Amino acid sequence: MKSSTKTHYSLTLSVLAFICFNSIAGAAEEPARIKLSLSPQANPRLGLQYELLPKLETQRSGNAALAYYNIILANRDSGLKKFLEETGKSLGKNPSKDDLTKIEKTLKGYRPTLANLARAASYRHCDWQAHLEDGFAALLPYLADLRRLSELALLQARVDLTKRRFGQAIGNMQTAMAIADHASQDRTLIGSLVGIAITRKVGVVLQTYVQTKGAPNLHWALSDLPRPMFNLRDALHWERSWHKIQVPELAEVGPENVRVPMEKISKLMREPTGSDPQAIDRSADKSAREAAVKSARTRLRGLGVTPAQLSKLSPLETVFLSEFDRYRELSHDLFKWANLPYPQNHTHIAAAGKKASEWGAEKRGKYDPFPFHTFFPALSKANERFATTERNLDAWRCIEAIRHHLANNNGKFPGSLEQIQGVAVPLNAMTGKDFRYELKGNTATLTARTPANHDAGDTTVYELSVR
Repeated sequence: MKSSTKTHYSLTLSVLAFICFNSIAGAAEEPARIKLSLSPQANPRLGLQYELLPKLETQRSGNAALAYYNIILANRDSGLKKFLEETGKSLGKNPSKDDLTKIEKTLKGYRPTLANLARAASYRHCDWQAHLEDGFAALLPYLADLRRLSELALLQARVDLTKRRFGQAIGNMQTAMAIADHASQDRTLIGSLVGIAITRKVGVVLQTYVQTKGAPNLHWALSDLPRPMFNLRDALHWERSWHKIQVPELAEVGPENVRVPMEKISKLMREPTGSDPQAIDRSADKSAREAAVKSARTRLRGLGVTPAQLSKLSPLETVFLSEFDRYRELSHDLFKWANLPYPQNHTHIAAAGKKASEWGAEKRGKYDPFPFHTFFPALSKANERFATTERNLDAWRCIEAIRHHLANNNGKFPGSLEQIQGVAVPLNAMTGKDFRYELKGNTATLTARTPANHDAGDTTVYELSVR
């Protein structure tokens, strides 16, 4: 495997491990519970006084990717990675003031980096110039660095909150959200998943934010974010088209057109799998190969390929055409739902993903020169991560709406979300229904549910009291 391919795969695996860790951590038998002692705060007189993405008047012309690369290169040997490894865990818990004081001292040395990062985040355009035509060998080295840089901004936001520097804290959260948005602009699934991971960490900082006395209400700032924040359809552009980008002839190949550019196909399969279809075919068990060819011919005849057309195909080309058409059919069945709301698409995407898994199980240990069944993304889980992000952002809108109500009602919780005035209480993006809200005594609970067929651990319960 070429070194460039290795670089791509090592990055992919590390990022996916990070995403999977977050997913596994939430896959529990009981809902996640977050206790928040809210500081009442009404919405600002000017509703959009604060924003969580750079304001248009502060945005710059130019390419943010170049600015990020300069920051990444300047900090390669600065100790930033080690510093974040040692202190970045603070974003997953509530660090003590002593811990944050130590962090603040170190952060002073990164003031130029933070200033440059805020400048990079303000560019309205971000073109990573990722060579997606390289397929699985495409280099995406910036993703891990972007996640790291966002952690630096969020650490600074945590310190700002302890000092009640709310404008600066919001500015650093804004920087992190802009980095998340820019990460997704390479139009790959993995880029959007990194953006989602960054947004999740912004949510951890918001836990401290809403409990800090005097923190401005961000209900309208959250409402003003793009919806969806990360678009699954856009993220799947490469996943849907990678094979046609590398071998344009595949856009035309199918039962209606049986021309097979086998040399290009062999190269296409070698890059991600490291195996050569022609070599597999030569070393295959004769009976297994004959059975596969017979099955492929039967399937192709059912699709309308004529005996005359089949007679012009080699056995390997016949198997390819059948397997590729099966891949194409399942791909369409999987991806066609991506642009629909989660309540409408999740069961269909899960069902299509199950078919893809069953195809893989069927092929295990058998003659398999074209393992297209291995190229499907874990779309059901990714779809859930996208929807969970939207739901969580809306949960924070609800919590800020509650803070607004508390400030206008002498610190008393509303009896229901419908009682809150002057805000837009959102629906749960995962269910299409209202968030569940209950008030018992001096404690309120806001439940961010998932559909009934999901793990209980994917639900989040916010237990709310008044500071």
